[in-house]
Amino acid sequence: MGFLAEPKIPVIHMVDMKKSRDCRDLVCSEVRHALEEYGCFFVVCNGSITEEVNREVFDVLETLFDLPMETKIKNTSEKAYHGYIGQLPFLPLLESMGIEHAASVHGLYAKLVSEIEETVRKIVFESYGLNKYHESYNESVTYLLRVMKYRPPNTNETKLGSMSHTDKTFISILSQNQVKGLEVKTKDNNWIPVIYPPSSFLVMAGDAFKVPEELVDDAHPRKFNSFDHFGYLDFYDKDSMFDQEYSHVKSFCGV
Repeated sequence: MGFLAEPKIPVIHMVDMKKSRDCRDLVCSEVRHALEEYGCFFVVCNGSITEEVNREVFDVLETLFDLPMETKIKNTSEKAYHGYIGQLPFLPLLESMGIEHAASVHGLYAKLVSEIEETVRKIVFESYGLNKYHESYNESVTYLLRVMKYRPPNTNETKLGSMSHTDKTFISILSQNQVKGLEVKTKDNNWIPVIYPPSSFLVMAGDAFKVPEELVDDAHPRKFNSFDHFGYLDFYDKDSMFDQEYSHVKSFCGV
């Protein structure tokens, strides 16, 4: 009797993605396939971040979350989801804060994450033959470091840290402090546990990764109208179905 292999999130090495354009056709294909089939992949960055630096970053974040509540709620922003989030009745274990100037946490760490994002973005544009859009797209990019903590549940309290959702970003890059629980959903509605390889980050495509006009045709019809990303975040923040699993982006700008 044969057994079906359990699907695994693809793994791609940063050193391969940074090769010259003439030498990275294979990795372009791998990145595109990973995002189209899984919506995500691991980037392994051997030698880029030491265990010491990684520990320093998470120690700083631990100190941040240990601050008094009256201090943490001062982390506010006019932009939706750029400030403190917590004390939610339907997600009691979650606390989260937005840091717009990530270099203040750790410059080396922030530099690596932004380099991963820029490299992946450039490869995606290349793989679809859309290089001419990259420069203008690059000018509109903004970064936000969002840090999250899940406390242990109390007796008779839910163990659910976060509801199932899609990220509202263009690209999300995730790291975690040896805490398991994150899963991703495949096209056939199966859930895959996220098990990080050493020295890796998880790269995920978000709702806001828009498709240029050249890729819209009879075989691939338009599904969404053009939209402003911060407008979408504001819509999501005020959506009465915020705490439910459905396509928020389709509700906001679907055709």
